[in-house]
Order: sequence, then structure tokens, then C-alpha cells
Amino acid sequence: MIRKFAYNKMNSKVLLPGTPTSKIKEPAFRTPMSYSPRIVGNKPVPSPSRSELWKKQLGFDEDIPVESPAESEDEESSLDDSDNKENISIVEYKTLQKQLDERNAERDELLFTIRNLSEKNRKYKQKLEKEELTKRQQMRILCKTQEINLMEKEKLIENLQGLVEEQENRILDMEQSINGNTNQKLPGKASNGAYCKMVEDIRRLHEEKASLTKQVELVQSEIENHSCMNGVSDDSNQEIITRLEKEKKELIEELNKYNKNSGPSDTGPCHTDTEKQVEKLLSHNQELEEEVTELRQSQARSTSLFEEGVQKQKDLEEDLKKYREKLTKLQENLQKKTGELKESEVKHREEISKLQEENRSTSRRMRDLMVEVTHLQAREPEVVTKIKVQEVQVDSQKTLDALQACEGERDQYRTQLEESQSRHSQLVSLLEKEQRLTEQLSEEVNKTKEKLISVVQDTAEKLEEAEREKEAAIQNTKTQMERNLKHLELANFCNGISSFWMNNARQWQLRYRQLCEQASSVVPAYQELAQSYRQLESQCKQFPQVLQAAIADVNNQICQAIRNIGDHNKDLVRRYHKEMQLRKKYHNELVELKGNIRVFCRVRPKIKEDGGGLMGNIVVDYDRDDNGLIYVNNKGRSQTFELDLVFTPESTQNQVFDEVQSLVTSCVDGFNVCIFAYGQTGSGKTYTMEGNKENPGINQRALAMLFKETEDRGQDWTYTITVSVMEIYNEMIRDLLSGDPSYKMEVKMKSEGGLHVPGLCSEEVKSVDDVNQVFALGQKNRATATTNMNEHSSRSHALLTVQVHGVNKTTNVKTLGKLNLVDLAGSERVSKSGADGTRLKEAQNINKSLSCLGDVIHALRSKQNHVPYRNSKLTYLLQDSLGGDSKTLMIVQIAPVEKNLGESVCSLNFAQRVRTVELGQASRQVLQTGDESNGVSPNTPNKGTSTPTRTMSLNTPTGRQHTPVIMNRTPGSSHKGSSLRYPRRPEK
Repeated sequence: MIRKFAYNKMNSKVLLPGTPTSKIKEPAFRTPMSYSPRIVGNKPVPSPSRSELWKKQLGFDEDIPVESPAESEDEESSLDDSDNKENISIVEYKTLQKQLDERNAERDELLFTIRNLSEKNRKYKQKLEKEELTKRQQMRILCKTQEINLMEKEKLIENLQGLVEEQENRILDMEQSINGNTNQKLPGKASNGAYCKMVEDIRRLHEEKASLTKQVELVQSEIENHSCMNGVSDDSNQEIITRLEKEKKELIEELNKYNKNSGPSDTGPCHTDTEKQVEKLLSHNQELEEEVTELRQSQARSTSLFEEGVQKQKDLEEDLKKYREKLTKLQENLQKKTGELKESEVKHREEISKLQEENRSTSRRMRDLMVEVTHLQAREPEVVTKIKVQEVQVDSQKTLDALQACEGERDQYRTQLEESQSRHSQLVSLLEKEQRLTEQLSEEVNKTKEKLISVVQDTAEKLEEAEREKEAAIQNTKTQMERNLKHLELANFCNGISSFWMNNARQWQLRYRQLCEQASSVVPAYQELAQSYRQLESQCKQFPQVLQAAIADVNNQICQAIRNIGDHNKDLVRRYHKEMQLRKKYHNELVELKGNIRVFCRVRPKIKEDGGGLMGNIVVDYDRDDNGLIYVNNKGRSQTFELDLVFTPESTQNQVFDEVQSLVTSCVDGFNVCIFAYGQTGSGKTYTMEGNKENPGINQRALAMLFKETEDRGQDWTYTITVSVMEIYNEMIRDLLSGDPSYKMEVKMKSEGGLHVPGLCSEEVKSVDDVNQVFALGQKNRATATTNMNEHSSRSHALLTVQVHGVNKTTNVKTLGKLNLVDLAGSERVSKSGADGTRLKEAQNINKSLSCLGDVIHALRSKQNHVPYRNSKLTYLLQDSLGGDSKTLMIVQIAPVEKNLGESVCSLNFAQRVRTVELGQASRQVLQTGDESNGVSPNTPNKGTSTPTRTMSLNTPTGRQHTPVIMNRTPGSSHKGSSLRYPRRPEK
């Protein structure tokens, strides 16, 4: 217990390293007897063992027997000394351990940086390989294009040669026909050989150019690789060496401090934990020194390699300069030869045209002569003979002149051919000279390589000679030393001055040992140099093979990776298309639940009216994967619009109707459907809705679809389809099926709700022919005009209303469906359309109604309490479709060119606003027996009212006589029951 108490009191003070022990006042346990804590019996106390120290630190003191006071005093004094030393050693141990931990952490950081640098090096290598692959691909593409150009030039030359041969044959035929000689022929195909040689020379030049460019690229890539590798390795090695040297210096300073502080101990040699830690530190220091030496050696090797790379780089740059000069010369020769070829082609063409003109003139002369001969044969023989003699003389003179002219031209052609042959021979000689230069350059390169090899061999021989000289010098020094020693011994025996000669002998021995040590240190250095040189030689020899193998492996890996990526991309594309289909399906279901207005976009193709130049450029682009996105290049930036579906200019009328078909069929089930086309004038709205005879639009296709659907359901249901057509012209409603379309009509509100137009003509249609008759009449009465933007511009909004009444034969359940097909007039800018007078008034009313439509859409989108439907006749008529129980679709038509960019962007912005409008889920209109009054058409009057409707028969081809009718309604009677007819209003 006494020991334990003393140890705890001693540990309560922390001693710093370097503080003198004499100045420290340590507390001691006071006993009745006086004692000295330092010395007991004038003998030094031995230091405690490791087991005792552990027991003291852990407090295991119970096994110690009870001691006498004297023994306790001795033990306490020894404990005091040991505790002081322990305190010093423990603190120093902890500080050294902390420093070791810091050094290990720094070493780990250095290793981590080395790994990062190696990874970066690998990434740079991969980038370089990729760039090399791209360069090679570009070179292949350039070679292919050059080959194609050469093939085209060869074809042109062959065609020209064929033309020249044909013309020469014609000239021969003409000369033979004139002279009557079949044996005379012009010189053969002398020009063909010259042209063939020219073509071969051009091919050779192109091949040489391609090979030189490849060599230049390979040399540049090697230089870049060497420079990158050397730079990265040198920087990393230098940083590591500097850090390790700093660590070494710090450790040496700490050891010196420790040695100074500790000093020689009075207790003699001792082997404590601190000494072991010092030994560990010394071993760690030695390891660090070895690493530093290894790094220095690697740095020296890298510097030597870098210097060799720099030298190689300089040599390669010089070779590059030479090759570039050669390339420039070859390109100049090629340009000259191509220019000469073009000139020869032009000359041949001119000659061919001249020969053709001469052939024509000679043929005309022959015809005239034949005509005159026929006339002369009809006269008397004497007169004919005289005239023939004179004509023959005259004709012979003319033919002689023509022959002389032809011979002169033939001589000119021969001289031209000789000149071209001489030029060709000059070009051939130039080519031979260039080939000789290339051979000389290759020989010079080989000579330089041989010189390098010889220089390396000379250096190796010189090193061997230096080693031999060193060995000879060492042996000479040994022999001289032995002789000197013998002389010294003799002199000692002779003269007796042994001390002086012994000192000299010692000096000589020391000198000899130094020389031996120097020689022993030089030999391994030389051996290391020789080994490194051999290794470098073997590596240089194996370097191209290793490079080829690495490139092949990398190519295989890249090809395999590309294949894997291609397979993975195919799988991703397949999944993407599947997800897109599901997304569209769920989107359509969500649109049906929310009642959103569906918005399609159709881009018309470019037409003549768009013009050319910058304003005729196409500014619209599409997404290949998503058919609901459209991109517009607006003032240098791409603007994206997302719609339900986008139709490209290549889309057909049938494709458009396939997307609309589901809405049309829902009309038969008793739903209200509205489809309207919106866009600027000339964007193709009327074509989409009405079409032409070859490609009918949505209107005719929808009615044909309704007929087909009603026929399929004919076993259980009976349907009647009625059609009415109206237009809104200058904010006036006009019936296009009446005899007087100019009669003004108004929109009325029914008592039970809903809108109708009193007096609107409706026709029952039973076949496609009936529909065509109705459409023909409506198109005839519709208001159209020509403007600067559209030759057939619609000046009104056209509304085609189709009502489908269905009755179930078994349950007597009735359905009422209505289909509104609206062709809106195009929005236009007066500055572009050039409207004036009546056209200006029409444009103002059209733009006003379309702006009212925009206000309604804005109110619906922001869910305002008041929606301004009554601001325009158009919005008032579309109130049931835009704000009621209806399925609505808007088709936005845009033009793809720069000229109409502003209108196209405005239309697409409006379409995106319309797409966010929620109308609510549409419901089916089904009437039970006795409840048909709730589902009466908006165009039929309510019971108790005297609003007339006009029905029409399709039996009269012209005049369209009408029988007035009033509906007499009783509860439980249908609207097809008994009726009272009103007289029709008189026609103007």
C-alpha cells in the first residue's frame, strides 16, 4: 500500500522532456525516520525490470511481503529514482509514438497520392489511345474520299478519251468519203498512253502523300506519349524525395535532442522500452533512406530516359520538317498536274465542239448538193452535163479548200499532242527526282540509326577500357606499396629509425585502403550501369512488340465494350419505347379522368410560297424517341414545347385520323366531341379538316367512320345521323346549307340549358355520297379570298356539327352524341398579308374572335369565376365544348420556316396553355323511355316553345325545297314523331 500511494503521487506530476531533475521538487511520503531518496548505503539502485513496472502500473502490490522500516526506506528511495526515469521515458515515448503516427499518416498520404497519379497516368494513356483511334479513323475517311475523287477523275478521263476517239473516227470517215480512200488513217491512240501515265503518276503521288501523313501522325503520337510519361513520373518522384528527406532530417534532429537530454546514465547499460523504440526509429530511418536512394536511382533513370526522349523528339521534329517540306512540294506538283489535266480537258472539249460544227456544215452541204442533183436530173441531158461539169469544178475547189483546212487542223492537233507528251515526260522526270530524294532521305535515316548504334558501342568499349585502366592502376599501386613496405623494413633494420617509417607506412596503408574502397565502389556502379544499359536495350527492342500487343488488346477491349454498350443500348431503347407507350396510355387515361383538352401539333411541309434564302430556312426539329416534343430554333436558342402528339411534315392524313379515331367512335356511344384546328393563315388547317378528293380530311373520314360503326352495331341499334354546316363571318353566323347563306342567325340559350341556333338547316345523311354533296355545298358558300400569305385563305370560322341519335331495339334506350368539327380562320398580321378594305375588316374580326378564344382559355386555366364566352360568337358557340361535358381536341398547325417563326411560337405557346385546361370527366348522354326531353339536340326547340327548325331533303338536286316543320312534343313521344311545318322564309 505504501508503494501504491507513492506511485500515484509521483504520477500526479507530468514531466516534460529536457527539464533538469535537480530543480524539480517532488513530494515524498514522510516517515518517522529520515532517509535519502537518491542513494541508499552509497550504492546506486538498479532500475526496475519490465514486470515490476507493469505490476506498479496495474497496482498488483498485494503479493509483496511486509518489510522492515529500513527495507521500506530503501525501496522508497529506489522507487523515487525509477519513477523519475519512468516519467521521462513515458513522456518521450508518447511524443515519439505520436511523431511516428504522424510520419506513418504522411507516408500513407504519399502512397495514396502515388496511386492517384498512377490512375491519372492510366486515364491519360486511355485518352491518348482514343485520340489515336479517332485520328486513324479520320485518316481512313480521308483516304477513302481521295480514292473516290481519283476514281471520278479516271472516269472523266476515260469519257474524254472515248469522245476523242469517236471524233477521230468521224474525221477519218469524212476524209474517206471525200477522197474515196479507205486506207488512209490518222495516227493511233497516241494520247491515250500519255493520259494513262498522267493518271498513274497522280495515283503514286496520292499514295506517297498518304504514307507520309501516317508517318507524321505516328511520330507526333510517340513524342506526346514520351513527354507526358516523363513529366508525370519526374514530378511525382521529386515530390516524394523532398518529403522523405524532410522526414529524415526531422527524425535525426529528434534523435539528437533525445541523446542530449538523456545523456550517460549512472546505472550503466540498460535495455528499456525507450531504447527499443529508438532502435525502431533508427531502423525506420534506414528504410526511409533506402527508399530515398531507390527513388533517386529511379529519378536518375527517368531523367536519362527523358533526355533520350528529348533527343529522339528533336530528331523526329527534324524528320517531320523534312517530310512536311516534301509534302508541300508533292502537293504543289499535284496541283500543277491537276491544272494541266483540266486545261487539256477544256482543250479537248473545244476541239470536239469544233469538229461537231464542221460535221454539221459538211452534212448540210451534202444535202444541198443532193437536192441540186435531183433538180438537174429532171432537165435536159445536155444542159445537165454542162451544169454538172461546172458544179463539179466548183465543188472540187470547195472540197479542196475544206481538205486543206482539215489537214491544217490535224497538224495543229498533232503539235498539241506532242507538247502534252513533252510535258508529261517532264512531269515523269520530276516524279523520279522526288522518288530519289525520298530514297536518299530513307538512307540518311538508316545511317543516323547506324551512327547511334556505333556511338553506344563506342561508349561501352570506353567504359570497359576505363575499368581495365582502373584495375591496372590498382595493381600497380599494390605492387608499389609492397615494394615500399619492403624498403621501409630494410631501412628500419638498417638505420633504426623505425618510428618515422612506420608512420609513413601507416599513411600509405590508409591511402591504399581508400583507393581499394574507391575501386570497390566504382566496380558495382559500373556493373549497375552496364546492367541498366542492357535492360534499356532489351526494352527498346521489345518496345514496338509490347506496343503492338497492348494496342491489339486495347482494340479488342474497346470493340467488346462497344458491343456490350450497343447491346445494352438496344435493350434500353426497347425498354424506353415500352415505357413511352405505357406513359402515353396512362396519360390518355389521366386526360380522360381530368377532362383536359388534348393538343396535337401538325407541321406542314415547305411550299413555294415560303420562298428561299435565310427566311426560307427550316427552324423546326423533332425528337426521334419522344413524339410529343418539338424544338424551335428561336434567335439562336432552341425552344422546347411539349404536347400530346406531334405530326411531322411526312405524316399522312390517314396517320392523323388514326389518332383521332377513338374520339370519333365515342360520339356513337353518346359523348359530345369537339375537334378544332388552330393556327396562322396558310398553315394547313383546312387541308387537315377537309382535305381534297385524293386525301380527304378529318371531316369526311369521321363521317365514313360513323357510317361503318353504325353498320357494325345495326343488329342491336338504329342510328340516324344529321349534319349541319355554318360559318362565322365578320361576327355573323351564316348557314352554309341554306339557299341564302347571307341570312343572319343568332345563338340562343335553351331553358333547360345548352345553346342552339334557331333556323339552322340540318340534313340527314345515310352514305358517303350524301356527305360529299353536303360538303360541296358548304365549300361553295364559304367565304374565301386571296392574300399575300395564302392563295385560298379562309375568311371565316367553319363549324360542322354531326348529331348521332341511337335507339336500342331491345331496351329502347336512347343515346345522343354530338361531334363538332371546327376549322378556325387563320390568325394573320396585316403587315404580312397586305389586307385592305374588306380583307382588312375580315382580318380584324378574325383576330378579335381568336383573342377572345385566348381570353376564355386563360380564364379556364386560372379557374376564374367568370369566363367571357359571350365576347365573341365563336366562343359562345364553343361554350359546350370548352366548358361543358365534352371531349375536346385541338390540332395546332404551324409552318416550319423562318419567315413564320413568330406566329409559330405564339401558336405553340397557346397550345401549351390550352393543354393545362381541365374540363372535368365527360359523361355519356343516355335517355330512358319518356326522358328524351333532357337530351334533345341544341338545334331542336324545347317543348312549350315555338322555336322553328328547318329540315332539308337531299332528293332535289337544285333549289333544295324545304317543307316547314314544327315539333309537337308530348311526354313520352320522340322527337321524330308528329310535326307541324312552318313556311320557309323567302329567298332574296
